[in-house]
Amino acid sequence: MRVVCGMGALEKHIGSGAFAVGDKLSQANCTLDPALFLCEETVPMLDVENPILATEKVAAYRQQIQSNEFTARIREETAQGLKARRAGTEKKLIAAAIAKEDVVRT
Repeated sequence: MRVVCGMGALEKHIGSGAFAVGDKLSQANCTLDPALFLCEETVPMLDVENPILATEKVAAYRQQIQSNEFTARIREETAQGLKARRAGTEKKLIAAAIAKEDVVRT
């Protein structure tokens, strides 16, 4: 599975400190943390074990970044979006926005 392969590649390149790259929060963290969150939440639904568990540096990073207040906010927004998608709310919001746009155009 490509996610497992990608996690192995990430393991080779991720930093060993509290952040993905370097010694301070960057866009890398604000992108990687929600991606790892989604990996934890969705990959097991495919009957594949969470690939983060098979890593050392990625798993350590994932644990450490949880306490960062900025990435926590992004993770919460990601969780809300995933919840909306699972509930079908996302499709309804998209359909409503398209309908509203159609009304504006006519």
